[in-house]
Amino acid sequence: MMQNGPSPNIPDFWIGCFWFEFENGYQAYWKTDDQEYPLTWVQWNSGEPDGIGQQTCTRLTQFKFRTIYCDYEYGILCEKHDTCPNLANGSLFTVSLSNGQELGSIAEYTCLPGYHTNGELTRSCQMNGSVLSWSGKEVECTLGVDEPISTAAVPGASRARPLFLMPCLCYPNKTFAGMTEEAIIALLVRDTAIRTNETTAAIFKKKCREDSRFSSKVIGLVSSSVIISMLLLVVLSDCCKLRQDWLRIHG
Repeated sequence: MMQNGPSPNIPDFWIGCFWFEFENGYQAYWKTDDQEYPLTWVQWNSGEPDGIGQQTCTRLTQFKFRTIYCDYEYGILCEKHDTCPNLANGSLFTVSLSNGQELGSIAEYTCLPGYHTNGELTRSCQMNGSVLSWSGKEVECTLGVDEPISTAAVPGASRARPLFLMPCLCYPNKTFAGMTEEAIIALLVRDTAIRTNETTAAIFKKKCREDSRFSSKVIGLVSSSVIISMLLLVVLSDCCKLRQDWLRIHG
């Protein structure tokens, strides 16, 4: 039968505080299923703790701690298992946890290729007052325009020089279903690789251009006149020959 404390309306409860013997005496510890933590916060009742070495368990009496023999019967107060908030991958980074959301777990961030951060890439799950929370702030990855990405391993990309990734507009209705982030980046690098033989300057060089200089115009007129004169002489020569042949046949 559960026993009450000094007030019949407020029963006593067992709490998970136990006294363990060490070389330098007894020490109180919080004990869970698989771990033990030294007692750092206490709210002892007046005259407590007492009976150290014999009373090795702890009960809660009117919200005060009291040592007691472990063979008594009291109710049990259970502590809710607290964890740090869940951390999810972002659009520009991934995060891995060394021990999930448990106390002491380390969160390690990795920015996507071509991106970097000026802040810390690791955070730890730690006690913040009475709750668990992650240290620091969430990582912000920014585009590293001063860090060239090699295109040697990208099929169809230019191998002449490294390519710098710059912000750009995406084509509408473009989907990348079923592709990994690395494959998408490789595709964008390939599609944005500059082909020097297809630039506006290269195409412009292949077209005829007007030369506005007077000397060029004179040379052009003289050359055209010479060519036309030569063509007329050829035509007239052929006409005379044709007339002579016709007269000889029909004369």
